[in-house]
Amino acid sequence: MNYEKKTHKPLNPVKSTNFFSKLFFTYTAKLFLKGYNKELIESDIYQVLPSYESKQLGQKLEKEWTKQARNNRNSLPHLLFKCFGKEYFLLVLTLIIPLTLTAVKPRLTKRFILYFASDRTTFPKSEACAYGALLVLVEFATVLYVNNFDRRIITFSLKIRAGLTSLIYRRVLDLKSVSIGRSVNLITKDVSEFEEFLLMVTLMLRDVLNILVLCYVLYTEAGWLFVILIFIIVTAVTISGILAFFVKKLQVRTLAKTDMRLQTTKEVLGGISLIKYYQWGDYYQHKIQEIRKKEVSLLTKVFILLSTSIIISSSVIDFSWYIIVVGLIFSGVKSNVGTLFVILNSLNALRLPLQHVLPRAVLEFATIIAAITRIENFLRATSRNIDEPSTNIPLLSVKTPHVEFEYSSGITAITGPVGGGKTYFLTILAKEDMKSFAYASQEPWLFPATIKQNILFGSGFDQARYLEVLRVCALLDEVQDSTVVADKGANLSKGQQARINLARAVYKDCDVYLIDDCLCHLDVMVADFVYEECLRKFLKDKITLVVTQNVQHIGNSDRLVTIENGTIKSDDKQLVKKKFTTKENTTTETKLVENLEADDNVYQEVKASGKVKLEAYQKYLEACDGISKIFGIFFLVVLTQVLKTSVIKLQANWIRTEQLIFKNSTTTKALENRQRMIYVLPILIIAATVLFIVNTTLYWFLAKKASISIHKLLLSKIVNSSIEFFNSHFAGNILNRFSEDMLYLDEFVPRTFYDMLRNIAATTGIIILAATVNVYFLIACLAFGAIIITLRMIYIRTGRALKRLEFSTRSPLVGHINATLEGLATIRISKQQNLQREEFDKRQNLYTSASYMYMTCEKAFHFTIDSCGVCFSTFAIILFLVLDEDISSDNVGLGLLQIFLLTITQQFLCRSWTRLENYMTTVERILQYTKQKQENENGVVVTNWPSQGEIRYEHVYFGYNTTNVLNDLNFVVKSKTKFAIVGRTAAGKTSLTSLLFRPYGFKGHIFIDNVDIATLSLDLLRSNVFIISQESTLFSGSLRDNIDPTKKFSDDEIWQALKMVHLAGLFQSLEDKICQDTKLSAGQERLVCLCRAIVRKSKVVILDEVTANVDSDTESVIHSVISSSFGDSTVIVITHKFRYILGFDNVLVLDNGTVAQVGDPRRLLEDRNGIFYKLYEKNHKQ
Repeated sequence: MNYEKKTHKPLNPVKSTNFFSKLFFTYTAKLFLKGYNKELIESDIYQVLPSYESKQLGQKLEKEWTKQARNNRNSLPHLLFKCFGKEYFLLVLTLIIPLTLTAVKPRLTKRFILYFASDRTTFPKSEACAYGALLVLVEFATVLYVNNFDRRIITFSLKIRAGLTSLIYRRVLDLKSVSIGRSVNLITKDVSEFEEFLLMVTLMLRDVLNILVLCYVLYTEAGWLFVILIFIIVTAVTISGILAFFVKKLQVRTLAKTDMRLQTTKEVLGGISLIKYYQWGDYYQHKIQEIRKKEVSLLTKVFILLSTSIIISSSVIDFSWYIIVVGLIFSGVKSNVGTLFVILNSLNALRLPLQHVLPRAVLEFATIIAAITRIENFLRATSRNIDEPSTNIPLLSVKTPHVEFEYSSGITAITGPVGGGKTYFLTILAKEDMKSFAYASQEPWLFPATIKQNILFGSGFDQARYLEVLRVCALLDEVQDSTVVADKGANLSKGQQARINLARAVYKDCDVYLIDDCLCHLDVMVADFVYEECLRKFLKDKITLVVTQNVQHIGNSDRLVTIENGTIKSDDKQLVKKKFTTKENTTTETKLVENLEADDNVYQEVKASGKVKLEAYQKYLEACDGISKIFGIFFLVVLTQVLKTSVIKLQANWIRTEQLIFKNSTTTKALENRQRMIYVLPILIIAATVLFIVNTTLYWFLAKKASISIHKLLLSKIVNSSIEFFNSHFAGNILNRFSEDMLYLDEFVPRTFYDMLRNIAATTGIIILAATVNVYFLIACLAFGAIIITLRMIYIRTGRALKRLEFSTRSPLVGHINATLEGLATIRISKQQNLQREEFDKRQNLYTSASYMYMTCEKAFHFTIDSCGVCFSTFAIILFLVLDEDISSDNVGLGLLQIFLLTITQQFLCRSWTRLENYMTTVERILQYTKQKQENENGVVVTNWPSQGEIRYEHVYFGYNTTNVLNDLNFVVKSKTKFAIVGRTAAGKTSLTSLLFRPYGFKGHIFIDNVDIATLSLDLLRSNVFIISQESTLFSGSLRDNIDPTKKFSDDEIWQALKMVHLAGLFQSLEDKICQDTKLSAGQERLVCLCRAIVRKSKVVILDEVTANVDSDTESVIHSVISSSFGDSTVIVITHKFRYILGFDNVLVLDNGTVAQVGDPRRLLEDRNGIFYKLYEKNHKQ
């Protein structure tokens, strides 16, 4: 989220180019030249075209959706029709052009063939040349129209995608409950379906019209027999429709599994440290992988059904020709070579729509219905209504307009027990429209950007105010504002996170400041300094509401409001002030912070360049259960093509036979050949069909294995990566691998790879058949192939780079949604929704422009190779006319048939080959994340370890990057003692205890029961040391899954733990679901986490600030649990509260990463000059 830096992109040349440049795609030449000479980078992406801008499209859709909502007629198809229907209708009107060309082409072909069957006296060669020239002209006109139409419809679909994505994000900001998995899947999967759907449904409309024209042609040639063809087509479409019904159901189930997988993956990434420390990695890997298996199994069924539909349609074409010819024979109609080849050519023209377009369109109809349903349900979901309680507490007994509460200037302290409704009280106050609010949440929300950008949060930069805010929040000397914050501020201490979170709120000039207990994460001196300098002085003329349990802060407030069980129990406006001073300043002289700006895109990825490495193909093929299996599939594909080629050759021989019979009906040999072919041809067709079904089904099962295996590899490598990986990679980038990259892996890569195998076999078969007509065709085919390969080499550098850019510019969208959902409360209360929309729209504009560039360049490439195909057809027609005396009409018909098929098939082969490399960049991106540094899990396994739990640090040094945060630590924690660690904020307390889990390398030695932990296996170490971290991390699932997911402990043990922390009455069953809608207070979440430690009974237990944001009663419960449940454990407690400090056996005072004091707390109090004494005195006053 970069709210400062503005970038200037080059203008898209299509905006200023002329009509002919657009028509012939010449405006892409400069981009191809640049892409050929160098690797394209993000700065090369053009400005988004005005009509594709995310903001205006999102506003347009949102306005219309709101209008429909007022009339209770919300419908996504109606919404799209109202906003984009006119533009789409005008595009569809142009379909009259290909209809005319389709009607003319068979006639021209027939007349051209009949020239070679005539005696040349009645059919002059000049007329044949004219028909040949017209045939070429029709071919080129078709190429020109189809590529321009496809470009228009594909780029038009980008508008739909951009508009819907923007609309969904706007709803994310407004909905009551949103999950990251569902949101990401809607944008990466469901919205993307509209791109494919619009293309396929438009092609279907075009092809349906073409089918009607071709049916008329067939009627004129075959008479009443064309009725049989209609019956067969209707039957095939009906079967496809039935299959589509099942596909729709499968798609809905598949998408639900995808949502669940992405949501669980997001939670794992968010709580990765705990998952590692608790040794829950295997459990969550298994859980996600099981969801993945079900997801891919359902998807495989979808593609098998689709393939079945394609196979049926393919067989229909071959059987149709057979039935028509046999029907003509038995009806006594004699047909010449021209008629039979026109019928065969017309049926082959139907092959593409019936075999590919119609089945795919039927599938897309089924898919889009599921997508529309999911998007409509999301858009219709309940909007956020602050009048409804979002927790399990009763509604506050307040009103007008949302709360009956009279604001007063100064500090209003809000206190009360855990779960009483304090946070909810602030949220309903923020609904007031008459005032402006700033909000600092209890759990700090930071987003991936620089510290400066986190603080400014879209506000204008006022250097004087900015520096003062840094000072009063005790940040001026502690951090550099150019530092880029990791997800959730993982590269900062909890205290630093809290102060940056507070600084963002106080930097904003508002009427009311809502501070939700964010000072609880600070040590007493820093907390007092911030309270005095920031809340009391800097905001002295403002209305400030502070949720706090700090007695001194409460006593020095101007007003006290107590909230309990969702009710304002008391409102004391006459507090007696106590003298409040800060004896020790936590900051020094003001100095100008370094105003460095980070890169405009913090989600910038390390992008591969050049060719997709052979390793990506190798890994994918190995994941398909071995390269040998793929060769086996290719062998079956070749065998299928041999049968199909035999069918084509047999059809040509049959036409030759019918020509002989047409000239001489008494030819015995010809009649015998006809009789033999009547029986042989259907056998070959059936054999080819069966083999097609077998190899397609086997292939999709191999593709299924690849999808599952690669996902498993990625998940395993991510979960087992070192902590440094997560500190340097944003969740948005990682989630992108598991969302849209995985979508390409599941669908586009296997489909394109299989198409390429089929096209290789088909092209080879056609070339062989063409060579049987004339050897010159073999030379021409090879030359044509060489030209196509050369053009591909020129295109692929640009196309591959643009595809990589398209993928990499999508990561910021996912990352932005993730950050938005984590900070929704802050965004809403601060009324920064517009700012978030603008930032999202900016990121989407970049993604849309990259997609537009890729799609237009791809269509320019297709136009070029299609034009080469026209040149090849021209050569063939000229060759036929030159060799007119030496070539028969049936060979001309077969040659033309094969030439037309070859131009299409070679183009498809080149396209699939090119697309495969473009799509393989997703495999490359996924594999890139499987090469990250893994944790070293090796080590010795010591039996009965640890038996006592004694911990010893010897000369321990540790730092992040080049800066040490711990220096020469030497101390001992005796077994079964209660050991407290105290110190100022960011002194290194959490880093000190985290080293017991070996997340990072460090210098020195740490011993537990005289065993160096560096020598132990990671599994043994982490299984015997337990931590409750500063953040209360809960996962979607049952209560049991959150306490004991591996099911090592009995229900009775878990219930006993819940009773100890006074939570047993809150739940009915251990299977009660904990999810996003289950609103527990921060204190209740902390107690659930404490239950994990109680049932685990580890010899070493670390409690990191477990009492930071709880009331005194809950603090007493926690300390009671420490005394009663961890008697046999060595307990290390990091704390800023000193209420129970004298009850600890020993205390370590950490100061700037060094041990300042260590020993019995009572003895440490004797040193009145020591840090411990000063901290104790400060806390004791509270």
